[in-house]
Amino acid sequence: MSYKYNSNQCGSCYWLKDPHDDNVLFNGPDYIKGHCIELRRLYYPDDSICTYYRSRDYIGSSCYITTVVCGVLGFADNCEVMETLRTFRKDVLQKDKKYESVLYEYDTVGPEIASKLATEDRGVVVGIFSSFLKPITNLIKAGHQDEAVEKYELMTNSLKEYYAIECDNTITEDYDYTVGGHGVKKLVRNNLVEKNI
Repeated sequence: MSYKYNSNQCGSCYWLKDPHDDNVLFNGPDYIKGHCIELRRLYYPDDSICTYYRSRDYIGSSCYITTVVCGVLGFADNCEVMETLRTFRKDVLQKDKKYESVLYEYDTVGPEIASKLATEDRGVVVGIFSSFLKPITNLIKAGHQDEAVEKYELMTNSLKEYYAIECDNTITEDYDYTVGGHGVKKLVRNNLVEKNI
């Protein structure tokens, strides 16, 4: 059974598992409760969101901003933060070669950061959102592009240090910054992006 609930309901949450097997996502009927492995209680799939909600759709995303905003915090994929950042990437970063290294680094370290954040303590993720992603969004909306990029770079560097991630930022010849910044370096080749992340 495939749930058609709006996000933020238990039936679309990563933590709601089969009541008999905590390794299997809950796919039972509406009148059966699933087992929330985070809160260790039983819930119907149409119960409301709690502060531990994690969308099923974005667990495992290689884009760490999507992992934070949608996967862990449960915001919709088209929320203000996501739409602002995507527009900024498309209309500013991908149109200016001076941002090539920023996009390349995101595509290089993004997947590793995303995998760490997908299982991170919620408090850490809330801190990333409130200390970095929301202020970056506000800077973009206020027209402070360079300050937004600086804040983004501080966020990425902080996460690299926090998770002890080292990477080679030597940009490869086949990298095309005009389609970069999706968190998936392998998908960014020769002006092709196989999917929108």
